Amino acid sequence: MKITPWPFFRLLTMVLLLAGCPDLEPAWASQRGDIFRQSRSGAVLLVSVDRGSKSLSFGTGFFISREGHILTNAHVLTDKARLFVYIPDQGVFPDATTVTIDHDADLAVLQLPSIHGRALPLVESFAEEGTEALAVGFPRVIDTLQMGLTLHSTVKPVNVSGVTMGRSRTQGRIIPFIQASGVLHAGTSGGPLVHAESGQVVGMVVHSVPYIGQAKDRQGSMIGSVLLRADMSYAIPATLIRQWLVDRHIPHETAVSRAVGTAPSGSLASLQGDPHVLGMSLFLTGHLVQTIADTVNDPEFTELAVNYYEKAREIFPGKQEIARNLALAYKSLHRDQDALKIYEGLLQQSPSDLFLLTETAQTWKFLHHEDKAMAMYEAVLEQDPCYLDALNGLGHLYLVDHEYGKAVQTFRKAVKCAPSSAYASYYLGEAMVRSGSVEEAQAVWKGSLERVSIQTLQEKELLTLMRERTLQSPGFLFHTSPVPKKMNNPKSVSQ
Repeated sequence: MKITPWPFFRLLTMVLLLAGCPDLEPAWASQRGDIFRQSRSGAVLLVSVDRGSKSLSFGTGFFISREGHILTNAHVLTDKARLFVYIPDQGVFPDATTVTIDHDADLAVLQLPSIHGRALPLVESFAEEGTEALAVGFPRVIDTLQMGLTLHSTVKPVNVSGVTMGRSRTQGRIIPFIQASGVLHAGTSGGPLVHAESGQVVGMVVHSVPYIGQAKDRQGSMIGSVLLRADMSYAIPATLIRQWLVDRHIPHETAVSRAVGTAPSGSLASLQGDPHVLGMSLFLTGHLVQTIADTVNDPEFTELAVNYYEKAREIFPGKQEIARNLALAYKSLHRDQDALKIYEGLLQQSPSDLFLLTETAQTWKFLHHEDKAMAMYEAVLEQDPCYLDALNGLGHLYLVDHEYGKAVQTFRKAVKCAPSSAYASYYLGEAMVRSGSVEEAQAVWKGSLERVSIQTLQEKELLTLMRERTLQSPGFLFHTSPVPKKMNNPKSVSQ
Protein backbone atom coordinates (compact mmCIF):
# COMPACT_ATOMS: atom_id res chain seq x y z
CA MET A 1 0.00 0.00 0.00
CA LYS A 2 1.40 3.43 -1.02
CA ILE A 3 1.42 6.08 1.73
CA THR A 4 1.20 9.71 0.64
CA PRO A 5 3.36 12.19 2.58
CA TRP A 6 0.62 14.23 4.27
CA PRO A 7 -1.28 11.31 5.90
CA PHE A 8 2.07 9.87 6.91
CA PHE A 9 3.16 13.05 8.71
CA ARG A 10 -0.26 13.38 10.32
CA LEU A 11 0.05 9.82 11.63
CA LEU A 12 3.57 10.52 12.88
CA THR A 13 2.32 13.63 14.70
CA MET A 14 -0.40 11.62 16.45
CA VAL A 15 2.13 9.01 17.56
CA LEU A 16 4.41 11.72 18.98
CA LEU A 17 1.50 13.34 20.79
CA LEU A 18 0.54 10.05 22.38
CA ALA A 19 4.14 9.38 23.32
CA GLY A 20 4.29 12.78 24.97
CA CYS A 21 1.22 12.04 27.12
CA PRO A 22 2.26 9.05 29.22
CA ASP A 23 -0.68 9.54 31.61
CA LEU A 24 -3.33 9.16 28.92
CA GLU A 25 -3.64 5.37 29.02
CA PRO A 26 -3.42 5.08 32.83
CA ALA A 27 -6.15 7.73 33.16
CA TRP A 28 -8.41 5.76 30.83
CA ALA A 29 -7.59 2.54 32.68
CA SER A 30 -8.29 4.23 36.01
CA GLN A 31 -11.68 5.46 34.75
CA ARG A 32 -12.58 2.00 33.52
CA GLY A 33 -11.41 0.51 36.80
CA ASP A 34 -13.58 2.99 38.69
CA ILE A 35 -16.61 1.91 36.65
CA PHE A 36 -15.85 -1.74 37.44
CA ARG A 37 -15.57 -0.99 41.15
CA GLN A 38 -18.63 1.26 41.25
CA SER A 39 -20.72 -1.33 39.38
CA ARG A 40 -19.67 -4.09 41.75
CA SER A 41 -20.23 -1.98 44.86
CA GLY A 42 -23.85 -1.39 43.79
CA ALA A 43 -24.68 -5.08 43.25
CA VAL A 44 -26.01 -7.42 45.95
CA LEU A 45 -26.63 -11.15 46.20
CA LEU A 46 -30.21 -12.20 46.97
CA VAL A 47 -30.78 -15.65 48.52
CA SER A 48 -34.29 -17.01 49.08
CA VAL A 49 -34.40 -19.88 51.59
CA ASP A 50 -37.38 -22.23 51.76
CA ARG A 51 -36.73 -24.63 54.62
CA GLY A 52 -40.07 -26.36 54.03
CA SER A 53 -39.00 -27.67 50.64
CA LYS A 54 -35.28 -27.60 51.50
CA SER A 55 -34.57 -25.35 48.53
CA LEU A 56 -32.62 -22.18 47.84
CA SER A 57 -32.67 -19.77 44.92
CA PHE A 58 -30.02 -17.21 44.04
CA GLY A 59 -30.28 -13.94 42.18
CA THR A 60 -28.79 -10.48 41.92
CA GLY A 61 -30.08 -6.99 42.65
CA PHE A 62 -28.58 -3.50 42.62
CA PHE A 63 -29.09 -0.21 44.44
CA ILE A 64 -30.95 2.46 42.51
CA SER A 65 -31.37 5.19 45.17
CA ARG A 66 -29.45 6.76 48.01
CA GLU A 67 -32.31 5.72 50.31
CA GLY A 68 -31.36 2.04 49.95
CA HIS A 69 -33.82 0.93 47.24
CA ILE A 70 -32.76 -2.29 45.49
CA LEU A 71 -34.06 -3.28 42.06
CA THR A 72 -34.29 -6.94 41.02
CA ASN A 73 -36.41 -9.38 39.01
CA ALA A 74 -39.71 -10.43 40.53
CA HIS A 75 -38.92 -14.05 39.72
CA VAL A 76 -35.84 -13.87 41.98
CA LEU A 77 -38.13 -13.47 45.01
CA THR A 78 -39.89 -16.62 46.20
CA ASP A 79 -43.18 -16.72 48.08
CA LYS A 80 -43.03 -18.06 51.66
CA ALA A 81 -39.22 -18.04 51.57
CA ARG A 82 -36.91 -16.07 53.83
CA LEU A 83 -34.82 -13.54 51.94
CA PHE A 84 -31.20 -12.71 52.79
CA VAL A 85 -29.44 -9.75 51.16
CA TYR A 86 -25.64 -10.14 51.02
CA ILE A 87 -23.60 -6.97 50.52
CA PRO A 88 -19.99 -8.17 50.19
CA ASP A 89 -18.25 -5.45 52.21
CA GLN A 90 -21.14 -4.61 54.57
CA GLY A 91 -22.85 -7.72 55.88
CA VAL A 92 -25.92 -9.91 55.52
CA PHE A 93 -29.37 -8.40 55.99
CA PRO A 94 -32.50 -10.53 56.61
CA ASP A 95 -34.85 -7.58 57.05
CA ALA A 96 -35.20 -6.02 53.59
CA THR A 97 -38.66 -4.57 52.99
CA THR A 98 -40.52 -5.42 49.78
CA VAL A 99 -41.63 -2.01 48.46
CA THR A 100 -43.40 -3.27 45.33
CA ILE A 101 -43.46 -6.30 43.07
CA ASP A 102 -44.81 -6.64 39.52
CA HIS A 103 -44.84 -10.22 38.25
CA ASP A 104 -45.94 -9.21 34.74
CA ALA A 105 -43.08 -6.75 34.22
CA ASP A 106 -40.80 -9.08 36.25
CA LEU A 107 -39.66 -6.14 38.38
CA ALA A 108 -39.45 -5.75 42.14
CA VAL A 109 -38.04 -3.19 44.56
CA LEU A 110 -36.68 -3.91 48.04
CA GLN A 111 -35.35 -1.40 50.55
CA LEU A 112 -32.59 -1.40 53.14
CA PRO A 113 -32.80 2.05 54.76
CA SER A 114 -29.55 1.48 56.64
CA ILE A 115 -27.47 1.39 53.41
CA HIS A 116 -26.73 4.66 51.61
CA GLY A 117 -24.67 6.02 48.73
CA ARG A 118 -24.37 2.93 46.52
CA ALA A 119 -26.91 3.79 43.81
CA LEU A 120 -26.19 3.05 40.15
CA PRO A 121 -27.71 5.64 37.75
CA LEU A 122 -30.23 4.60 35.10
CA VAL A 123 -29.62 5.83 31.54
CA GLU A 124 -32.28 7.92 29.77
CA SER A 125 -32.19 6.29 26.31
CA PHE A 126 -31.74 2.90 24.67
CA ALA A 127 -28.20 1.62 24.33
CA GLU A 128 -26.94 1.70 20.77
CA GLU A 129 -25.94 -1.42 18.90
CA GLY A 130 -22.33 -2.35 19.53
CA THR A 131 -22.22 -0.69 22.96
CA GLU A 132 -19.78 -2.35 25.33
CA ALA A 133 -21.47 -3.21 28.61
CA LEU A 134 -20.71 -4.96 31.89
CA ALA A 135 -23.07 -7.55 33.33
CA VAL A 136 -22.66 -7.66 37.11
CA GLY A 137 -24.00 -10.56 39.14
CA PHE A 138 -23.41 -13.63 41.26
CA PRO A 139 -23.48 -16.61 38.87
CA ARG A 140 -23.05 -20.24 39.95
CA VAL A 141 -22.67 -19.38 43.64
CA ILE A 142 -22.71 -22.93 45.01
CA ASP A 143 -20.09 -24.09 42.50
CA THR A 144 -17.65 -21.35 43.50
CA LEU A 145 -18.24 -21.96 47.22
CA GLN A 146 -17.58 -25.68 46.83
CA MET A 147 -14.22 -24.79 45.31
CA GLY A 148 -13.29 -23.03 48.55
CA LEU A 149 -13.57 -19.49 47.15
CA THR A 150 -15.05 -16.61 49.10
CA LEU A 151 -18.26 -14.89 48.06
CA HIS A 152 -17.66 -12.41 45.23
CA SER A 153 -19.52 -10.78 42.38
CA THR A 154 -18.57 -11.25 38.74
CA VAL A 155 -18.24 -8.55 36.08
CA LYS A 156 -18.78 -10.00 32.62
CA PRO A 157 -18.03 -7.85 29.53
CA VAL A 158 -20.78 -8.19 26.92
CA ASN A 159 -21.86 -6.33 23.78
CA VAL A 160 -25.30 -4.89 23.06
CA SER A 161 -26.53 -6.55 19.87
CA GLY A 162 -29.67 -4.47 19.58
CA VAL A 163 -33.29 -4.33 20.72
CA THR A 164 -35.82 -7.07 20.09
CA MET A 165 -39.47 -7.49 21.02
CA GLY A 166 -40.83 -10.05 23.44
CA ARG A 167 -43.72 -10.72 25.80
CA SER A 168 -44.28 -9.71 29.39
CA ARG A 169 -44.14 -12.50 31.93
CA THR A 170 -47.83 -13.08 32.82
CA GLN A 171 -50.05 -10.96 30.54
CA GLY A 172 -48.12 -11.47 27.31
CA ARG A 173 -47.83 -7.76 26.46
CA ILE A 174 -45.40 -6.91 23.66
CA ILE A 175 -42.39 -5.15 25.20
CA PRO A 176 -38.78 -4.48 24.12
CA PHE A 177 -35.73 -6.32 25.41
CA ILE A 178 -32.04 -5.56 24.98
CA GLN A 179 -30.13 -8.44 23.44
CA ALA A 180 -26.55 -8.86 24.62
CA SER A 181 -23.93 -11.25 23.32
CA GLY A 182 -22.13 -13.09 26.11
CA VAL A 183 -22.78 -16.18 28.20
CA LEU A 184 -24.48 -15.27 31.49
CA HIS A 185 -25.14 -18.11 33.92
CA ALA A 186 -27.94 -18.66 36.44
CA GLY A 187 -27.68 -16.27 39.38
CA THR A 188 -27.09 -13.18 37.22
CA SER A 189 -30.84 -12.49 36.90
CA GLY A 190 -31.70 -9.10 38.37
CA GLY A 191 -28.17 -7.77 37.93
CA PRO A 192 -27.33 -4.48 36.19
CA LEU A 193 -26.11 -4.18 32.61
CA VAL A 194 -23.74 -1.21 32.92
CA HIS A 195 -22.43 1.00 30.09
CA ALA A 196 -18.68 0.33 30.09
CA GLU A 197 -17.76 3.98 29.45
CA SER A 198 -20.41 6.07 31.22
CA GLY A 199 -21.12 3.81 34.20
CA GLN A 200 -24.89 4.15 33.72
CA VAL A 201 -27.23 1.17 33.84
CA VAL A 202 -28.65 0.45 30.38
CA GLY A 203 -30.73 -2.54 31.47
CA MET A 204 -31.33 -5.32 33.97
CA VAL A 205 -30.49 -8.92 33.09
CA VAL A 206 -33.61 -11.09 32.94
CA HIS A 207 -33.01 -14.05 30.58
CA SER A 208 -30.13 -16.19 29.42
CA VAL A 209 -30.94 -18.58 26.60
CA PRO A 210 -30.52 -22.26 27.58
CA TYR A 211 -30.18 -25.22 25.25
CA ILE A 212 -29.62 -28.95 25.54
CA GLY A 213 -26.17 -30.11 24.46
CA GLN A 214 -25.01 -33.67 23.83
CA ALA A 215 -22.28 -35.07 26.06
CA LYS A 216 -19.79 -37.52 24.57
CA ASP A 217 -17.08 -39.73 26.00
CA ARG A 218 -13.45 -39.71 24.82
CA GLN A 219 -14.31 -42.09 22.03
CA GLY A 220 -17.02 -39.74 20.76
CA SER A 221 -19.94 -41.91 21.84
CA MET A 222 -23.07 -40.18 23.14
CA ILE A 223 -23.44 -40.55 26.91
CA GLY A 224 -26.26 -38.12 27.67
CA SER A 225 -27.55 -34.55 27.55
CA VAL A 226 -26.55 -31.47 29.50
CA LEU A 227 -28.15 -28.03 29.91
CA LEU A 228 -25.90 -25.30 28.51
CA ARG A 229 -26.15 -21.52 28.03
CA ALA A 230 -26.12 -19.95 24.59
CA ASP A 231 -24.12 -16.83 23.75
CA MET A 232 -27.28 -14.71 24.05
CA SER A 233 -28.81 -12.93 27.02
CA TYR A 234 -31.60 -10.41 27.40
CA ALA A 235 -32.19 -7.42 29.64
CA ILE A 236 -35.11 -5.14 30.50
CA PRO A 237 -34.20 -1.67 29.10
CA ALA A 238 -33.46 1.04 31.66
CA THR A 239 -35.91 3.36 29.88
CA LEU A 240 -38.79 1.00 30.72
CA ILE A 241 -37.51 0.59 34.27
CA ARG A 242 -37.32 4.37 34.79
CA GLN A 243 -40.93 4.86 33.68
CA TRP A 244 -42.04 1.95 35.88
CA LEU A 245 -40.30 3.53 38.88
CA VAL A 246 -41.78 6.97 38.13
CA ASP A 247 -45.30 5.49 37.94
CA ARG A 248 -44.79 4.02 41.42
CA HIS A 249 -43.08 7.13 42.87
CA ILE A 250 -39.93 5.21 43.74
CA PRO A 251 -36.78 7.35 43.92
CA HIS A 252 -33.88 6.42 41.65
CA GLU A 253 -30.61 7.93 40.49
CA THR A 254 -30.06 9.20 36.94
CA ALA A 255 -26.90 11.29 37.25
CA VAL A 256 -23.46 9.69 37.07
CA SER A 257 -21.36 10.05 40.20
CA ARG A 258 -17.60 9.83 39.87
CA ALA A 259 -17.20 9.53 43.62
CA VAL A 260 -16.02 5.97 44.02
CA GLY A 261 -15.34 4.87 47.58
CA THR A 262 -12.93 2.26 48.78
CA ALA A 263 -12.44 -0.80 46.65
CA PRO A 264 -15.13 -3.44 47.16
CA SER A 265 -14.33 -6.75 48.78
CA GLY A 266 -13.56 -8.48 45.50
CA SER A 267 -10.58 -6.29 44.59
CA LEU A 268 -7.08 -7.54 45.25
CA ALA A 269 -6.05 -4.30 46.96
CA SER A 270 -8.90 -4.48 49.46
CA LEU A 271 -8.44 -8.15 50.29
CA GLN A 272 -4.71 -7.79 50.81
CA GLY A 273 -4.62 -4.40 52.46
CA ASP A 274 -7.79 -4.08 54.54
CA PRO A 275 -8.32 -6.66 57.32
CA HIS A 276 -11.91 -5.48 57.77
CA VAL A 277 -12.78 -6.29 54.16
CA LEU A 278 -11.06 -9.70 54.33
CA GLY A 279 -12.73 -10.56 57.64
CA MET A 280 -16.15 -9.50 56.35
CA SER A 281 -15.65 -11.54 53.19
CA LEU A 282 -14.81 -14.64 55.23
CA PHE A 283 -17.76 -14.09 57.58
CA LEU A 284 -20.29 -13.58 54.78
CA THR A 285 -19.03 -16.64 52.95
CA GLY A 286 -19.33 -18.69 56.13
CA HIS A 287 -22.83 -17.38 56.72
CA LEU A 288 -23.92 -18.25 53.17
CA VAL A 289 -22.36 -21.72 53.34
CA GLN A 290 -23.99 -22.35 56.72
CA THR A 291 -27.36 -21.23 55.35
CA ILE A 292 -26.98 -23.72 52.51
CA ALA A 293 -25.89 -26.45 54.93
CA ASP A 294 -28.86 -25.91 57.26
CA THR A 295 -31.31 -25.87 54.35
CA VAL A 296 -30.14 -29.01 52.57
CA ASN A 297 -28.76 -30.73 55.72
CA ASP A 298 -25.25 -31.18 54.34
CA PRO A 299 -22.50 -31.60 56.99
CA GLU A 300 -19.75 -31.02 54.40
CA PHE A 301 -21.03 -27.48 53.87
CA THR A 302 -21.15 -27.03 57.65
CA GLU A 303 -17.50 -28.06 57.90
CA LEU A 304 -16.71 -25.51 55.20
CA ALA A 305 -18.62 -22.83 57.12
CA VAL A 306 -16.63 -23.62 60.28
CA ASN A 307 -13.40 -23.11 58.35
CA TYR A 308 -14.51 -19.66 57.13
CA TYR A 309 -15.76 -18.61 60.57
CA GLU A 310 -12.55 -19.68 62.27
CA LYS A 311 -10.47 -17.67 59.80
CA ALA A 312 -12.77 -14.65 60.22
CA ARG A 313 -12.52 -14.96 64.00
CA GLU A 314 -8.74 -14.75 63.80
CA ILE A 315 -9.18 -11.31 62.24
CA PHE A 316 -12.07 -10.23 64.51
CA PRO A 317 -11.58 -12.17 67.78
CA GLY A 318 -14.13 -10.07 69.64
CA LYS A 319 -16.92 -9.95 67.05
CA GLN A 320 -19.97 -11.63 68.57
CA GLU A 321 -21.76 -12.36 65.28
CA ILE A 322 -18.90 -14.56 64.13
CA ALA A 323 -18.63 -16.38 67.44
CA ARG A 324 -22.38 -17.03 67.64
CA ASN A 325 -22.55 -18.49 64.16
CA LEU A 326 -19.42 -20.56 64.74
CA ALA A 327 -21.02 -22.04 67.86
CA LEU A 328 -24.18 -22.91 65.91
CA ALA A 329 -22.06 -24.62 63.26
CA TYR A 330 -20.19 -26.56 65.97
CA LYS A 331 -23.53 -27.74 67.36
CA SER A 332 -24.66 -28.90 63.93
CA LEU A 333 -21.52 -31.05 63.78
CA HIS A 334 -22.14 -32.34 67.35
CA ARG A 335 -19.03 -30.53 68.59
CA ASP A 336 -20.94 -29.50 71.67
CA GLN A 337 -17.92 -28.91 73.89
CA ASP A 338 -16.49 -26.45 71.36
CA ALA A 339 -19.86 -24.70 71.14
CA LEU A 340 -20.16 -24.55 74.92
CA LYS A 341 -16.74 -22.92 75.25
CA ILE A 342 -17.80 -20.15 72.87
CA TYR A 343 -21.17 -19.63 74.58
CA GLU A 344 -19.60 -19.35 78.02
CA GLY A 345 -17.19 -16.73 76.73
CA LEU A 346 -20.02 -14.76 75.11
CA LEU A 347 -22.14 -14.91 78.27
CA GLN A 348 -19.35 -13.21 80.18
CA GLN A 349 -19.87 -10.23 77.87
CA SER A 350 -23.68 -10.48 77.65
CA PRO A 351 -24.97 -12.41 80.69
CA SER A 352 -28.62 -11.51 80.04
CA ASP A 353 -28.73 -12.37 76.34
CA LEU A 354 -31.76 -14.68 75.94
CA PHE A 355 -30.50 -16.24 72.73
CA LEU A 356 -27.14 -17.10 74.29
CA LEU A 357 -28.76 -18.45 77.47
CA THR A 358 -31.14 -20.65 75.48
CA GLU A 359 -28.45 -21.98 73.16
CA THR A 360 -26.17 -22.68 76.13
CA ALA A 361 -28.99 -24.53 77.90
CA GLN A 362 -29.61 -26.66 74.83
CA THR A 363 -25.90 -27.43 74.61
CA TRP A 364 -25.80 -28.49 78.26
CA LYS A 365 -28.78 -30.75 77.51
CA PHE A 366 -26.95 -32.42 74.63
CA LEU A 367 -23.99 -32.98 76.98
CA HIS A 368 -26.41 -34.68 79.46
CA HIS A 369 -26.19 -31.96 82.13
CA GLU A 370 -29.97 -31.64 82.40
CA ASP A 371 -29.80 -29.79 85.73
CA LYS A 372 -27.69 -26.97 84.27
CA ALA A 373 -29.88 -26.83 81.18
CA MET A 374 -33.03 -26.59 83.28
CA ALA A 375 -31.58 -23.79 85.40
CA MET A 376 -30.71 -21.76 82.30
CA TYR A 377 -34.12 -22.28 80.70
CA GLU A 378 -35.76 -21.08 83.90
CA ALA A 379 -33.45 -18.03 83.97
CA VAL A 380 -34.59 -17.16 80.45
CA LEU A 381 -38.27 -17.51 81.34
CA GLU A 382 -37.83 -15.24 84.34
CA GLN A 383 -36.90 -12.48 81.92
CA ASP A 384 -39.38 -13.44 79.19
CA PRO A 385 -42.15 -15.90 80.18
CA CYS A 386 -43.05 -16.40 76.50
CA TYR A 387 -39.59 -17.12 75.10
CA LEU A 388 -40.65 -20.05 72.92
CA ASP A 389 -37.36 -21.92 72.54
CA ALA A 390 -36.89 -21.93 76.31
CA LEU A 391 -40.46 -23.14 76.93
CA ASN A 392 -40.07 -25.94 74.37
CA GLY A 393 -36.67 -26.92 75.74
CA LEU A 394 -37.79 -26.95 79.36
CA GLY A 395 -40.96 -28.84 78.52
CA HIS A 396 -39.00 -31.47 76.67
CA LEU A 397 -36.67 -31.95 79.63
CA TYR A 398 -39.70 -32.57 81.86
CA LEU A 399 -41.08 -34.99 79.28
CA VAL A 400 -37.88 -37.03 79.07
CA ASP A 401 -37.59 -37.07 82.88
CA HIS A 402 -41.18 -38.44 83.12
CA GLU A 403 -42.42 -35.32 84.93
CA TYR A 404 -45.51 -35.29 82.75
CA GLY A 405 -47.55 -32.85 84.82
CA LYS A 406 -44.82 -30.20 84.62
CA ALA A 407 -44.38 -30.96 80.92
CA VAL A 408 -48.10 -30.41 80.25
CA GLN A 409 -48.04 -27.15 82.20
CA THR A 410 -44.97 -25.86 80.33
CA PHE A 411 -46.23 -26.80 76.87
CA ARG A 412 -49.61 -25.22 77.64
CA LYS A 413 -47.78 -21.95 78.22
CA ALA A 414 -45.90 -22.42 74.96
CA VAL A 415 -49.13 -22.98 72.99
CA LYS A 416 -50.75 -20.00 74.66
CA CYS A 417 -47.77 -17.80 73.79
CA ALA A 418 -47.38 -19.19 70.25
CA PRO A 419 -50.60 -20.87 69.00
CA SER A 420 -49.05 -21.46 65.57
CA SER A 421 -46.08 -23.43 66.93
CA ALA A 422 -46.18 -27.01 65.62
CA TYR A 423 -43.56 -28.03 68.20
CA ALA A 424 -45.48 -26.76 71.20
CA SER A 425 -48.78 -28.25 70.01
CA TYR A 426 -47.33 -31.64 69.18
CA TYR A 427 -45.41 -32.06 72.44
CA LEU A 428 -48.29 -30.77 74.54
CA GLY A 429 -50.31 -33.66 73.16
CA GLU A 430 -47.49 -36.13 73.82
CA ALA A 431 -47.19 -34.95 77.43
CA MET A 432 -50.96 -35.34 77.87
CA VAL A 433 -50.84 -38.88 76.47
CA ARG A 434 -48.06 -39.82 78.90
CA SER A 435 -50.06 -38.38 81.79
CA GLY A 436 -53.13 -40.42 80.80
CA SER A 437 -55.23 -37.66 79.18
CA VAL A 438 -55.34 -39.28 75.74
CA GLU A 439 -58.69 -37.89 74.58
CA GLU A 440 -57.69 -34.39 75.67
CA ALA A 441 -54.45 -34.80 73.72
CA GLN A 442 -56.37 -35.73 70.59
CA ALA A 443 -58.59 -32.70 71.04
CA VAL A 444 -55.48 -30.51 71.28
CA TRP A 445 -54.08 -31.99 68.08
CA LYS A 446 -57.35 -31.60 66.21
CA GLY A 447 -57.55 -27.96 67.21
CA SER A 448 -53.96 -27.40 66.11
CA LEU A 449 -54.27 -28.81 62.60
CA GLU A 450 -55.59 -25.59 61.07
CA ARG A 451 -53.60 -23.02 63.01
CA VAL A 452 -50.02 -24.33 63.13
CA SER A 453 -47.42 -22.74 60.86
CA ILE A 454 -45.50 -25.02 58.51
CA GLN A 455 -42.14 -23.59 57.43
CA THR A 456 -39.75 -26.52 57.74
CA LEU A 457 -39.78 -30.18 56.80
CA GLN A 458 -39.72 -31.14 60.48
CA GLU A 459 -42.81 -29.03 61.19
CA LYS A 460 -44.54 -30.73 58.26
CA GLU A 461 -43.69 -34.11 59.78
CA LEU A 462 -45.08 -33.01 63.15
CA LEU A 463 -48.32 -31.93 61.48
CA THR A 464 -48.57 -35.34 59.81
CA LEU A 465 -48.02 -37.07 63.18
CA MET A 466 -50.72 -34.96 64.83
CA ARG A 467 -53.15 -35.81 62.04
CA GLU A 468 -52.37 -39.54 62.38
CA ARG A 469 -52.72 -39.52 66.18
CA THR A 470 -56.17 -37.97 66.04
CA LEU A 471 -57.35 -41.08 64.14
CA GLN A 472 -55.84 -43.68 66.46
CA SER A 473 -57.74 -45.32 69.32
CA PRO A 474 -56.91 -43.98 72.82
CA GLY A 475 -55.62 -47.35 74.08
CA PHE A 476 -53.38 -47.92 71.09
CA LEU A 477 -52.11 -44.35 71.25
CA PHE A 478 -51.16 -44.61 74.92
CA HIS A 479 -49.04 -47.73 74.40
CA THR A 480 -47.31 -46.66 71.17
CA SER A 481 -46.71 -42.93 71.59
CA PRO A 482 -42.94 -42.35 71.64
CA VAL A 483 -41.09 -39.99 73.95
CA PRO A 484 -38.25 -38.54 71.84
CA LYS A 485 -34.89 -38.19 73.54
CA LYS A 486 -33.91 -35.12 71.56
CA MET A 487 -36.00 -32.34 70.06
CA ASN A 488 -34.57 -30.30 67.23
CA ASN A 489 -35.79 -26.73 67.45
CA PRO A 490 -35.75 -24.68 64.23
CA LYS A 491 -32.15 -23.81 63.43
CA SER A 492 -31.28 -20.17 63.91
CA VAL A 493 -28.52 -18.22 62.21
CA SER A 494 -27.34 -15.20 64.10
CA GLN A 495 -27.08 -11.99 62.10
